[in-house]
Amino acid sequence: TNKYSCKSSELVEFTKRFKFDFTEGQKKAVNEIFADMTGAKVMNRLMQGDVGSGKTIVALLTALLAVDNGYQACIMAPTEILANQHYQSISQLLSPLAASGTPINCQLLTGSTTAKQRQPIHEQLRSGEINILIGTHALIEDNVIFRNLGLAIIDEQHRFGVEQRSKLWRKSVCGAPPHVLVMTATPIPRTLAMTLYGDLDVSVIDELPPGRKPVQTIHATGSTCLNSENIFRMCFRLIRFLQLSVLSMCRPGWDLGIRLFWRFYTDAVCVCQKQ
Repeated sequence: TNKYSCKSSELVEFTKRFKFDFTEGQKKAVNEIFADMTGAKVMNRLMQGDVGSGKTIVALLTALLAVDNGYQACIMAPTEILANQHYQSISQLLSPLAASGTPINCQLLTGSTTAKQRQPIHEQLRSGEINILIGTHALIEDNVIFRNLGLAIIDEQHRFGVEQRSKLWRKSVCGAPPHVLVMTATPIPRTLAMTLYGDLDVSVIDELPPGRKPVQTIHATGSTCLNSENIFRMCFRLIRFLQLSVLSMCRPGWDLGIRLFWRFYTDAVCVCQKQ
């Protein structure tokens, strides 16, 4: 088990460099995550929050705790656009540390990374020179090996399969399982969260930083937002799920039904939610 010690003075000094204050939801999430990582068990936690609620900075503080204890951290995103967004945001947030003489080596690895660019990244991962690696499915390629992976952060984890996630957890040479933090911006009802993520603790960032426009979830009629084709498609998928659930008496069938329902639920939210 990777049990960490929390040097709060260094983290407090780092957070003072920001030009904004943390919300109460962010503070609560950080406290819950740090309590897990400094405890006796491996963390397995889901962090839920709307777009713009500040999940990225919480994830970064979590990664810095791992780095401060001599471990590496990685952030895996489902798309290159999201991976690049995380890389740019985190690189900007880390710039004060570089200016103060304590740089953090953060790199990006995606499908678009050329072979020439990949070679030094692979070498620095094995040597431990890279502290934080951000990327897509490229992180789970066979030739990507961490020297001492202590934290795996997965964004929109329902977009990855079970085998893909478990493969990431086995990437460390040291062999110890890393702490795991998964993030999602999709609203998850409490009962559904308990069904899908019964093995995870849940942290919810339920407020937006000052100045952020709230996410609007609307009920549209006619041709305002949803057309009849979209409504029919979503209804058909949900009905199909109910049909499949009758055949879900065995474990594989149940797992299939849950995955299908989660996919359709996410589709419905993406169509109905206007940001």
